[in-house]
Amino acid sequence: MFEIYTKEVEIKEPSGNLVKYKLRPLSGRFLSRVFDIVKVLSKQDIDKTLSKEEQAKKSFDAFSEDVVNKLHSVVFETLKASYPKENHEQLDAFTSQNMLYFMDAVISINMPDDKQ
Repeated sequence: MFEIYTKEVEIKEPSGNLVKYKLRPLSGRFLSRVFDIVKVLSKQDIDKTLSKEEQAKKSFDAFSEDVVNKLHSVVFETLKASYPKENHEQLDAFTSQNMLYFMDAVISINMPDDKQ
């Protein structure tokens, strides 16, 4: 009946294996946090010579503690919505370790545009 847009993200595990994660969007109550993150990102100059991971790390350096907390929250909640049976503590630790890798996907899954 309803088609829900999802997005896959590949994360390299410490063992070197690539694992795909399929993300689902958040409920609307989290959108103000996503907008706050996008607002900060939109004020930054993007260096197209950098990889997505390098761009994310550069952006992260400019984030305030509040924005970092919002980013963690939206990534965590997106993963929780996508994988509801996962252990809360493990999901929290996984989010902390990988939130930069998920940042672009989490923003695009919650704010899709016509280019996707």
